[in-house]
Amino acid sequence: MSRPEPLGAAGGLLGELVRFGLVGVAVTAATAGAYVLLTRLGLNPYLALTLAYAGAMLVAYRAHDRFTFQRQGERVQPAHRFGRFIAVNAVGYGLNQLFVWLLVVHLRWPDWTPAVPIMLVTPVATFLLQRWWVFR
Repeated sequence: MSRPEPLGAAGGLLGELVRFGLVGVAVTAATAGAYVLLTRLGLNPYLALTLAYAGAMLVAYRAHDRFTFQRQGERVQPAHRFGRFIAVNAVGYGLNQLFVWLLVVHLRWPDWTPAVPIMLVTPVATFLLQRWWVFR
């Protein structure tokens, strides 16, 4: 089994982090754009978000597989990799919901406060899970 490259290696961890961020920003922007377009076409906002998110996950999977984690050694079967990718996204979604519940519902902090861990904690957690479990 091939080990991930160290931080300083060309294209190693730092390169993957940068590529992960680029894909994340692009996919988030595309998701928001698709959501707005679908709602303007008259779709229910919940359905529009579901469709936009599902489409974005497919694009994100392909981008992470071919661009972000392209240098990883051992590869699991594509169906397993995709299943793991879905599981990691579910973990990220769950983390985000946990932050909302903890900070807004339980602690009664302002409704904007979950945005901080959503932007700082969830991406790190999903990056690590994707690097060492999904795209290993």
